[in-house]
Amino acid sequence: MLFSSTFISIIEVLMVLVPALLSVAYVTVAERKTMASMQRRVGPNFVGYYGTLQAFADALKLILKEYVSPTQANLILFFLGPILTLVFSLLGYAVIPYGPGLAISDYNLGILYMLAVSSLATYGILLAGWSANSKYAFLGSQWPNKDVSLYLKQTISEKFIKQILLTLLFLLTLLDTLCVTPYLWYCAPSNGILAWLF
Repeated sequence: MLFSSTFISIIEVLMVLVPALLSVAYVTVAERKTMASMQRRVGPNFVGYYGTLQAFADALKLILKEYVSPTQANLILFFLGPILTLVFSLLGYAVIPYGPGLAISDYNLGILYMLAVSSLATYGILLAGWSANSKYAFLGSQWPNKDVSLYLKQTISEKFIKQILLTLLFLLTLLDTLCVTPYLWYCAPSNGILAWLF
């Protein structure tokens, strides 16, 4: 019984993460093609049919690259930093509902969870810069944290307003928002993946 529930959980996680990662890869390819058309050059069009397999070629190239690390670096922490950044940035997908009853976990404080997890990804960048044992790498790792802190300062009032409204409506679980708001902004039909936008 434990094996089957673990297997089902792994399948659920893969059904959420694989489309998310593929969409990021193909948005990157679309950006490269758009920038190429703006600059009147060809862009990625050789791998597959009109560059459709460019994302897989880029992933293969990145996997097969030589690992380079500073000589003074703490190697375990240096390679753990990017892994932590990836894990923290993907953890938010666990509570996003993809339809009624279609979420990995129906966490009671789903919105608070998403707000908290969205700010944790910069710790991996900080860890990579700090573990390099170089003052320049450490100073370079401060830039994303500065950007995130500025972003949080600009959007903190918006997030608090959303949180207050949802607390007043007792809608802290994201699956409840699907039941209450069948229409996005009450004028356009929404599917489950857009429900977290309110």
